Amino acid sequence: ERLKRVLNYIISKESTPAIVTHEGALRGLMPILLEQPLDAGVRYNFDNGSISVFEYNRKHYKMVSLNDVTNLS
Repeated sequence: ERLKRVLNYIISKESTPAIVTHEGALRGLMPILLEQPLDAGVRYNFDNGSISVFEYNRKHYKMVSLNDVTNLS
């Protein structure tokens, strides 16, 4: 619930945010972003330094990329 409140606060601002966080928080965010059951987060693994991108259309999130590590090469 805490992650959802913070996410709602971030998207309430008129800007294009970047959220930098750790794998545990990302696992908590994934079910919120993808409208899945909360326990679905344990299925996701993220590499250190990876980038995941989502677009938000004021109603739903759309995954653009997930765990992309091309920035590390």
